[in-house]
Amino acid sequence: SDALKAKLIQPFGVDFSEGGDTVLIVEMAKGERLRMVAPNSGRLVTVAGTGEKGNAGDGGELLKATFNGMHSLAVGPGDKVYLADTWNNRVRV
Repeated sequence: SDALKAKLIQPFGVDFSEGGDTVLIVEMAKGERLRMVAPNSGRLVTVAGTGEKGNAGDGGELLKATFNGMHSLAVGPGDKVYLADTWNNRVRV
């Protein structure tokens, strides 16, 4: 699949959707993005984050959000994603 050839920047945390068909990955420090392997196409796509360090974007467009040192993530009920935005001392949803 295309995801096997994609370049990740410091991948750190990994979790799966409730159904187990979607892989979610956070890129720590230099990546600053939430990525997923799309279940239908097998492509690696960016779900959230600009790739730049920051602490902005709550309630706005996911692809314009900024993070600082995402270390981990957890997928909760309803596929809600909780991100450990570590160096911002926050959990982002």
